[in-house]
Amino acid sequence: MKSLKHFLILLLIPIYSFSQYDISGIVKDSNNVSIEFANVVLTNLENEIILGTITDKEGTFNLSVKEGDYKLIISFIGYDKWMKNIHIINNKNLGIVILDKNKIELEEIVLTAKKPLIEQKADRMVFNVSESPFAKGKNALKTLELAPMVWVSSKGNISINGRGEVRVVVNGKLLPKEVSQSYLNSLRSEDIEKIEIIPNPPAEYEAEIKSGIVNIILKKHIDEGLKGNINSSYTQHRFSSYGIGMSLNYKTGKWLWYGSYNYSQDKDFFEREVETVYEPENTKRLTNFQSIEWSLGNTYRLGFDYDISSKHRFGIEYYSYNNNYRESIDNEVMSYDNFILQEVVKGDYPGNVDKRKQSYTLNYNWEIDTIGKKLTFLSDYYIYKNKRISDYHDDIFDNEENYLDSETSRGKVGGDISVFTSKLDYIHPLEKVTFHTGIKFSNACLDNKNIHEVLINNIYEIDQQKTTTYDFNEKVSAAYLKASTKLGDVQLQFGIRGEYTQNQFSNNPEKNYFSAFPSIFAKHYINKEKNTSLRYYYGKKISRPSYKLMSPYEYLIDIYTVFRGNEDLKPQYTNEFSLTYYLGNKHSFQGFYSHTKDMFNIVEYRDIDDANINVETTENIGESHSYGLHINNNINITKWWKTYTGLGVNYSKILSYDKTFQAKNFFLYVNHRSNLNLPLSIDCTINSRFMTPVLDGIYEYSEIFNLNISLQKEVLGNKGVVSLDISDVFYTEGKYNLTSNYKDQFSYTKVERPGRIIMLSFSYSFSSGTKFNKERKEKSNQEELQRI
Repeated sequence: MKSLKHFLILLLIPIYSFSQYDISGIVKDSNNVSIEFANVVLTNLENEIILGTITDKEGTFNLSVKEGDYKLIISFIGYDKWMKNIHIINNKNLGIVILDKNKIELEEIVLTAKKPLIEQKADRMVFNVSESPFAKGKNALKTLELAPMVWVSSKGNISINGRGEVRVVVNGKLLPKEVSQSYLNSLRSEDIEKIEIIPNPPAEYEAEIKSGIVNIILKKHIDEGLKGNINSSYTQHRFSSYGIGMSLNYKTGKWLWYGSYNYSQDKDFFEREVETVYEPENTKRLTNFQSIEWSLGNTYRLGFDYDISSKHRFGIEYYSYNNNYRESIDNEVMSYDNFILQEVVKGDYPGNVDKRKQSYTLNYNWEIDTIGKKLTFLSDYYIYKNKRISDYHDDIFDNEENYLDSETSRGKVGGDISVFTSKLDYIHPLEKVTFHTGIKFSNACLDNKNIHEVLINNIYEIDQQKTTTYDFNEKVSAAYLKASTKLGDVQLQFGIRGEYTQNQFSNNPEKNYFSAFPSIFAKHYINKEKNTSLRYYYGKKISRPSYKLMSPYEYLIDIYTVFRGNEDLKPQYTNEFSLTYYLGNKHSFQGFYSHTKDMFNIVEYRDIDDANINVETTENIGESHSYGLHINNNINITKWWKTYTGLGVNYSKILSYDKTFQAKNFFLYVNHRSNLNLPLSIDCTINSRFMTPVLDGIYEYSEIFNLNISLQKEVLGNKGVVSLDISDVFYTEGKYNLTSNYKDQFSYTKVERPGRIIMLSFSYSFSSGTKFNKERKEKSNQEELQRI
């Protein structure tokens, strides 16, 4: 605990300790009317910008600088620029500064700066959504399919450069894994300014994020009036689904109110065939699992932002996702001894599930000036309630299908999870270095009741061995410091993050540990004219087991299979090194190496007390080494045909600590996307992916090929968009196999999920209101704002 206190004290030492003097004043026009949003920029005598700000509604401004000679420039559209050289040895109040109107008065000035579609920065790739016509009318999850390095599977799982478990951040808020997909489905592309793809997150992000971040930055609405979007979709695979939604934004004065609602009705299926061989007894078990799920989903998002002043903004958001579904499961288990059929069990497992997820978010932003200093505070309270009632009925037959016996039971699982997080971040630019620092605290509480009852003589009696009640609490306290600077043609970024974790199950002793996570980025420009550079990276990350994997309970899958949580699970740690060569914004080549210790993975084995029972659980199995190469290319073949291609090769090796398991794997993946402007103003996107067999812990997944096609056309005066999407055209992603050979147990699994999914959707955007004068005012300082 002492080391944590010392670490926090070091990070919270003031960033600067030298004397600062204030330059202040009031900006008005010749009629003595205060001018709000005027640019106030301070440069050195060589015209290099030192810092700047904008005036508030009273026209006042304040800058803090150290002693020296400067030039002060004040400007605003429609007025002559005001400049003055000043010598600072103490505080200086300029009083009232008068700006004179231009002699030539323009009725209206509209400045537009077209950003590139893709931008490459030191530690991330930026996809400017507002510059992509292909994004119009889509939700955020579909928009991600257009981003470089990103792949979104037909089930909505996101990966970067072939690596899964990617986390999603929206306006600084890290979305819980359980809500990210439903939240993204409720966001519209029209509300997104840009998406940052961050394969190696820097120190300000949680150390638990090891596979990358998708950082979504929403637009700042500056038009007064009402804006909205209505949308609907119909989906067909083996079964059909549909959804409708609506979003609204209303801007009036300093208030921005927004909300959205989405309703979905889905029918889904999942099928699995498993062949398990137990050696050396030569026993075998075949399992055929089929499930159908009917679900109803309701998603709400409500919030507001309030501009306290030109520098201060405060906001609150409420998010809710309710999902009620029922499932029908048919399960058949055939047991063999010496490969001769002995027994057949046919199970029927209907169930009902009620999932409710809610979050309350409060945020505060203080833009201290327009070119650097910034303070942000964000607090979030997340509630997840999950109730499941399942019935289990199994009929047992001999090898000639003669009825022998039956078993009936039921399970009631109720889990409540609440997570409170609060964080404070501060950015402070100095003359040659910019500091980022912050603190974060999270507190997760889990209350779970798992009741299992067995039908005996037509009366349900509690099975004490399979009934558990427990609670879990996890607290994580974190602090970080990041410094960015430039030495000649080299951009440097050093970061250190410390996290102190406290875990406790029920009345068991606490498990506490502290970890430090350094990160280093260095970008060296080889040729600035051609924008070629090298980037070096090192970072350390952690992966904590989910609450479900650590929970000390047992969940019945079928008559012979149970899932058990493992409260002795430890987090896994990963160290990664990479070297990337950038050729402009179009090409990148990256080599990397990563090492993971205490790697945890799902394993299967026979129960020690009952050899007929197969146990699925999670264990820290060993360590892994991975080497690889990623290549990304953005090529515009013609004005109407733009392409992105990502290619990767990877070699990985896993070795268990007890030396009983070792696996090696070499895999290749290729992602290709073509954006085509077809005749009749039809936009077409073709996404394809190929992956050779890939290793995930003890499991090796078969090769995967997928092809997605999207067609869209603007209608109704370009306010509406009609889209036709076909996912997994050849039904090759929805069907796959996986194998494992772990501790004398070999298994081969065939899986089938929905594929060849056809979705027809319609989106219509509307607006009502007048242009807010703030739009022109804010556009006048775009150069400074883009440097924030």
